[in-house]
Amino acid sequence: MIQEDFEQHVVKLQNALLGFAKSLTHNEDEAKDLLQETSLKALSNKAMYDDSGSIKSWLYTIMRNLFLNCRRHSSRQESLPTDFEIPDTDDMQGGIEGEDSFSTIDVQRIMLWICCLLIIVSFLVYTCKDIVMTK
Repeated sequence: MIQEDFEQHVVKLQNALLGFAKSLTHNEDEAKDLLQETSLKALSNKAMYDDSGSIKSWLYTIMRNLFLNCRRHSSRQESLPTDFEIPDTDDMQGGIEGEDSFSTIDVQRIMLWICCLLIIVSFLVYTCKDIVMTK
Protein backbone atom coordinates (compact mmCIF):
# COMPACT_ATOMS: atom_id res chain seq x y z
CA MET A 1 0.00 0.00 0.00
CA ILE A 2 1.42 3.38 -0.90
CA GLN A 3 1.86 6.06 1.75
CA GLU A 4 -1.06 8.26 0.64
CA ASP A 5 -3.51 5.32 0.64
CA PHE A 6 -2.36 4.25 4.09
CA GLU A 7 -2.76 7.76 5.51
CA GLN A 8 -6.20 8.12 3.88
CA HIS A 9 -7.32 4.85 5.48
CA VAL A 10 -6.12 6.01 8.89
CA VAL A 11 -7.94 9.35 8.49
CA LYS A 12 -11.10 7.62 7.22
CA LEU A 13 -11.22 5.41 10.33
CA GLN A 14 -10.87 8.25 12.85
CA ASN A 15 -14.57 8.32 13.80
CA ALA A 16 -14.71 4.57 14.35
CA LEU A 17 -11.50 4.68 16.35
CA LEU A 18 -12.82 7.55 18.49
CA GLY A 19 -15.90 5.50 19.30
CA PHE A 20 -13.71 2.57 20.34
CA ALA A 21 -11.50 4.89 22.41
CA LYS A 22 -14.58 6.26 24.22
CA SER A 23 -15.71 2.74 25.01
CA LEU A 24 -12.30 2.03 26.55
CA THR A 25 -11.76 5.24 28.50
CA HIS A 26 -15.32 6.41 29.27
CA ASN A 27 -13.94 9.94 29.02
CA GLU A 28 -14.08 12.29 26.02
CA ASP A 29 -10.70 13.98 26.57
CA GLU A 30 -8.86 10.75 27.30
CA ALA A 31 -10.47 9.15 24.25
CA LYS A 32 -9.22 11.97 22.03
CA ASP A 33 -5.73 11.63 23.53
CA LEU A 34 -5.78 7.87 22.93
CA LEU A 35 -6.91 8.42 19.34
CA GLN A 36 -4.05 10.86 18.77
CA GLU A 37 -1.47 8.47 20.24
CA THR A 38 -2.85 5.59 18.17
CA SER A 39 -2.74 7.59 14.95
CA LEU A 40 0.80 8.75 15.68
CA LYS A 41 1.98 5.24 16.40
CA ALA A 42 0.27 3.82 13.30
CA LEU A 43 1.68 6.48 10.99
CA SER A 44 5.18 6.14 12.41
CA ASN A 45 5.03 2.34 12.05
CA LYS A 46 3.48 2.01 8.62
CA ALA A 47 6.27 -0.35 7.59
CA MET A 48 5.10 -2.87 10.20
CA TYR A 49 1.60 -3.07 8.71
CA ASP A 50 0.96 -6.27 6.74
CA ASP A 51 -1.11 -5.46 3.64
CA SER A 52 -2.83 -8.84 3.79
CA GLY A 53 -4.60 -7.95 7.06
CA SER A 54 -7.30 -5.46 7.89
CA ILE A 55 -6.00 -1.98 8.62
CA LYS A 56 -9.00 -1.40 10.92
CA SER A 57 -8.11 -4.45 13.02
CA TRP A 58 -4.47 -3.37 13.12
CA LEU A 59 -5.44 0.13 14.34
CA TYR A 60 -7.86 -1.28 16.95
CA THR A 61 -5.09 -3.54 18.24
CA ILE A 62 -2.67 -0.63 18.53
CA MET A 63 -5.28 1.39 20.42
CA ARG A 64 -6.18 -1.43 22.75
CA ASN A 65 -2.51 -2.14 23.53
CA LEU A 66 -1.76 1.53 24.19
CA PHE A 67 -4.76 1.74 26.49
CA LEU A 68 -3.83 -1.43 28.40
CA ASN A 69 -0.18 -0.40 28.74
CA CYS A 70 -1.11 3.01 30.09
CA ARG A 71 -3.72 1.51 32.39
CA ARG A 72 -1.23 -1.02 33.78
CA HIS A 73 1.30 1.70 34.35
CA SER A 74 -1.19 4.06 35.99
CA SER A 75 -2.50 1.29 38.28
CA ARG A 76 1.04 0.77 39.54
CA GLN A 77 1.36 4.49 40.10
CA GLU A 78 -1.87 4.65 42.14
CA SER A 79 -0.03 3.02 45.02
CA LEU A 80 2.15 6.13 45.25
CA PRO A 81 0.88 8.89 47.54
CA THR A 82 -0.72 11.78 45.70
CA ASP A 83 -1.55 13.97 48.68
CA PHE A 84 1.83 15.59 49.17
CA GLU A 85 2.12 18.37 51.68
CA ILE A 86 3.58 21.51 50.19
CA PRO A 87 5.61 23.59 52.64
CA ASP A 88 4.42 27.10 53.42
CA THR A 89 5.71 29.73 51.04
CA ASP A 90 6.93 31.68 54.07
CA ASP A 91 9.50 28.96 54.72
CA MET A 92 10.82 29.09 51.17
CA GLN A 93 12.82 31.84 49.58
CA GLY A 94 11.29 32.79 46.25
CA GLY A 95 8.43 30.35 46.85
CA ILE A 96 5.30 30.04 44.79
CA GLU A 97 2.72 32.69 45.59
CA GLY A 98 -0.87 31.62 46.14
CA GLU A 99 -2.30 28.21 46.77
CA ASP A 100 -2.65 25.87 43.83
CA SER A 101 -3.93 22.39 44.58
CA PHE A 102 -4.20 19.44 42.28
CA SER A 103 -6.94 16.90 42.67
CA THR A 104 -6.22 13.20 42.44
CA ILE A 105 -7.84 13.16 38.99
CA ASP A 106 -5.46 15.88 37.75
CA VAL A 107 -2.48 13.93 39.04
CA GLN A 108 -3.74 10.73 37.41
CA ARG A 109 -4.24 12.50 34.06
CA ILE A 110 -0.73 13.91 34.22
CA MET A 111 0.63 10.46 35.05
CA LEU A 112 -1.33 8.92 32.16
CA TRP A 113 0.16 11.50 29.74
CA ILE A 114 3.65 10.80 31.06
CA CYS A 115 3.06 7.07 30.66
CA CYS A 116 1.92 7.44 27.06
CA LEU A 117 4.83 9.73 26.21
CA LEU A 118 7.32 7.32 27.78
CA ILE A 119 5.87 4.45 25.75
CA ILE A 120 6.20 6.44 22.53
CA VAL A 121 9.72 7.61 23.32
CA SER A 122 10.89 4.11 24.27
CA PHE A 123 9.31 2.72 21.11
CA LEU A 124 11.03 5.32 18.95
CA VAL A 125 14.38 4.68 20.66
CA TYR A 126 14.15 0.94 19.99
CA THR A 127 12.94 1.52 16.43
CA CYS A 128 15.83 3.88 15.69
CA LYS A 129 18.25 1.47 17.32
CA ASP A 130 16.98 -1.37 15.10
CA ILE A 131 17.26 0.80 11.99
CA VAL A 132 20.84 1.77 12.82
CA MET A 133 21.81 -1.84 13.57
CA THR A 134 20.36 -3.15 10.32
CA LYS A 135 22.34 -0.69 8.20
